[in-house]
Amino acid sequence: MSYPPPPSPQYGGPVPPPQQPVVKSKAGPIIGIILGVLLLGCVVCGGAFAYFTWWANDKVNEIVDNLPTDFPTDFPTAAPKN
Repeated sequence: MSYPPPPSPQYGGPVPPPQQPVVKSKAGPIIGIILGVLLLGCVVCGGAFAYFTWWANDKVNEIVDNLPTDFPTDFPTAAPKN
């Protein structure tokens, strides 16, 4: 029994299908967004803390300025100056 010879290669033969694009991980952008949100939260909290600390210090100074400088005593004091 004889077998036929294998077919000869042809020019311009069938083109293999294109390869699927490599699927990239989405972990990088997600981690970047999370870190950005955390950083923004830290900046907002730090700004709020600084503002309220300044505001509280301003109020404390206002209250302290309105306090009498000496406690009243029974000792006579100098006559008021005109």
